[in-house]
Amino acid sequence: MEYAKKHMRRASLVLALLLLLPLTACGEKKPAGAKDGTTAVLDTSRPEESTAKAEEKLVLDKTDLDGAALRVLGTGESYGYGYYEVKDIWAAEDSAEAMESAVYRRALACEEKYNFKIDFRQSNSVRSDVSMQVSSSLDEEDLFFEGWGALFAMSKAGYMRDLQEIPTLDLSNEWWDQNANKDLTLGNRLFYTTGEMTTMDDQMTRYLYFNKNMVEDHHLADPYALVREGKWTLDRFGEMASAVTDDVNGDGVLNYEDTFGLFFELTSPQFFILGCGRKYVTLDADGYPQYTFLQDSEDYTVLERVAEVLSKPTVYNVNDYVDLGEYSNRFSYARSLFAAGRHLFTLGGADVITEFREMEDEFGILPLPKYKEEQKRYYHMIDTYTPLFAVPVTVADTGDLGYMMDYFSYEGMKTLTPVFRETLLERKYTRDADSAEMLKLIFDSKAYDLAVVADWANIVNIANASIDMGRVPKMSSYEKAATMMDRQIRADYEAICNLGK
Repeated sequence: MEYAKKHMRRASLVLALLLLLPLTACGEKKPAGAKDGTTAVLDTSRPEESTAKAEEKLVLDKTDLDGAALRVLGTGESYGYGYYEVKDIWAAEDSAEAMESAVYRRALACEEKYNFKIDFRQSNSVRSDVSMQVSSSLDEEDLFFEGWGALFAMSKAGYMRDLQEIPTLDLSNEWWDQNANKDLTLGNRLFYTTGEMTTMDDQMTRYLYFNKNMVEDHHLADPYALVREGKWTLDRFGEMASAVTDDVNGDGVLNYEDTFGLFFELTSPQFFILGCGRKYVTLDADGYPQYTFLQDSEDYTVLERVAEVLSKPTVYNVNDYVDLGEYSNRFSYARSLFAAGRHLFTLGGADVITEFREMEDEFGILPLPKYKEEQKRYYHMIDTYTPLFAVPVTVADTGDLGYMMDYFSYEGMKTLTPVFRETLLERKYTRDADSAEMLKLIFDSKAYDLAVVADWANIVNIANASIDMGRVPKMSSYEKAATMMDRQIRADYEAICNLGK
């Protein structure tokens, strides 16, 4: 792989934006792929059946891309303790390891079918790399991966192209996440999204692991049955977590030596709040984020119940663990306690499932609970550090770029996703067919909330910080934040709308 000489500053960011950004006003187009592809109904179709349908849809206007390269920049091995490293874009050779083989075979299919190759490099400082390239007008990558939270700030700075302006890219195809396309559009402009180009969004979708032995030992209800019957609610979760909490050493104090329903980390509340169907903002027809949280009379009741369920003594705060032993961070240490039978539940994603391979007890997988049985669907959010992809504004020629991105992701749907979901998660790492069924539900019920990554008026941390301290968030805190939030939303919306003008 060869790249142009780096760190040459040849033009200003402003000039790059003026020359390269499309002059499209906000509100003039609808978000790409505006249909809602999420459902809580389990899809029983076979992978080969959906693939056959996709093959009939994928017709590229150009059949030979003349050996072009899709240049990709991914996050490196030290990004977020290594959990957020993008590993599934390119492999140098075939392998006996299933995922690496799938990555290799996908690249080979791109070369054989449409005659284009994959140039891939990694960086532990993607954001600064892209910033330097844009400010210097360097055309070095066709697309890059960076954490969801960082991408929001980068979009306002004008680092990326509106993906909807790439003429050969069809974002309505099923291998793109339609919920991400819809929910991440601001001012009807979409600068970053996700799909089956990579498995990172699947890996970082947060759900629950549970200890099946503890459920049996405490004579608790079958949680799989509760999910299928639509009865897996926040109250049922709280009852089960409370039932297992125990002063194991008998010292009269519940501490790190005892057994708990769940270990708590600072961001836990935001996943449970969304799981209860509560978003901080929703987008109107013009792509403007409307603050919708606490606008319903039941919203604060939901918040109070989430705070109650995620409080001591049922839940133990990860920050209270003192001796981490051989572990490099508190989170891995707390998960080791789950594996040792000290927690009934742990909140995590597929990225940590390998940590339970040696677990003696049987474990299973569950969606995050609904608030009430009447809630129509489940909701699951990716971690805010999850790398999504974007196209730098300095890409000079997007003529064939859309073709390469579409086919690369389409092949990901055919080759990569089945290996990750079925071969690895469902057959190698999980231990029952029920968990495979739950994973299908979870991955099909992803949702995104711009307020979580934009953090307008520190809105998300109001709940996180209060519940972290064992308190219910004050209604007055949200009332104070609402006015500030409205100003910040307006400023960001106008900044996005005015890019390129």
